[in-house]
Amino acid sequence: MFFSGVAKTHHRRIIEPIQYQEINLMTLHVLVTQEKDQAGKTWWIAQCLQYDIVAQAKKLSDLRHEFMRTIVGRIAICAEKNIDPFKGLPEAPEECWKMFEEASETLEKKEIPIRLPDSLPSSFVLPKSEMRMAC
Repeated sequence: MFFSGVAKTHHRRIIEPIQYQEINLMTLHVLVTQEKDQAGKTWWIAQCLQYDIVAQAKKLSDLRHEFMRTIVGRIAICAEKNIDPFKGLPEAPEECWKMFEEASETLEKKEIPIRLPDSLPSSFVLPKSEMRMAC
C-alpha cells in the first residue's frame, strides 16, 4: 500500500494544528488534460494550479483518486519531516490558469476512499478540489 512506509513514532512533532486547519479548508483548483506518451498511450493529467503538483491516471475515473493520493502523500511525508507541505512550491504555469478559466466541463465531485497515514492527526480532512477539463 502507498503509505506502508510511514513510521509510527509517538514522540515526533508533526505539522502544527493551524497548518492542518488551513489544509482542511483549502480548495485546490485542478486542470484536467489528456496527453499521449512516447508509446502513444493516452494518460489523464491532473495539474494543481495553486501548487505545481501533477498526478496522472490511465482512466479518467481514477484521476481524482490519484491526485488526492499524491496530495496526501506529500502532506504525510512533510509531516514526518515537520515541514510545511506546500512552502516553496510555485504555482502552475500561467497557461494552465487560462485553460482552467476557459474550461467549461467540471468533473463530478465524489468521495475519495484514501487511507490516511498515522502521521496525520485524526482531525485531518482531505482538501477539496475543483477539477475542470480542458480537453
